[in-house]
Amino acid sequence: MNRHYQLGSIVVARMDFTGEGAYDYALHGTLVAKIINAIASDASLLNAKAVDRYGDVDEIAVFQALEWSLDNGADIANLSLGFQRECHGDCWLCQFVDTLVEQGMAVVAAAGNWGPSDSTISCPGNAARAVTVGATEAGAITPYSSRGRADQEKPDVVAPGTIEVGRFHLSGTSIAAPMVGGILASLYGPYERQKVLGSLSTGCADLGFSRNQQGYGQIDAHKILEVL
Repeated sequence: MNRHYQLGSIVVARMDFTGEGAYDYALHGTLVAKIINAIASDASLLNAKAVDRYGDVDEIAVFQALEWSLDNGADIANLSLGFQRECHGDCWLCQFVDTLVEQGMAVVAAAGNWGPSDSTISCPGNAARAVTVGATEAGAITPYSSRGRADQEKPDVVAPGTIEVGRFHLSGTSIAAPMVGGILASLYGPYERQKVLGSLSTGCADLGFSRNQQGYGQIDAHKILEVL
């Protein structure tokens, strides 16, 4: 994570699983962290680096990063990454994510940027217990946002997937995921965790798309508060 972006004071622990050090050369993880911090300013962050400077990610590194995060007391893991493959939630990574959720850590996963075809959600977004996030722009599902199979209840929710950083227009489910992770983190303090997660099914705005495109709909913090 890049200290230039003034995250040093809220990052309570760091670990590198890429072999190149904890510094975020690509700035992808830093941007994700800044989105979470902007929504949940009181949350502390763990920096488990699994993506290298070239944007490459090793699946074993993701496993190690998740395990380390759980061991260090993480309440929520944000995974703005994914592996595209045919999976019904039964690959080893998806099963591991489900086990982590059973142990009390919520896992927010980007759906992937492989749309608009069906059956394009990446792993671990295919994990049954992951909160899988697709992307919207201007109230519509973006063409790139990965869709689930016709018989798959994924993604779980969608969120805005575009952000302006200076002159740059950045888009992707990697941006939508921390929007959801930040909302969950902001609610974990005043509300019981399972109630917060349970509120997602009714705390979303229906955009009128199919279940395997929008999930329950676009996450709406005000609706979630009404539910809670």
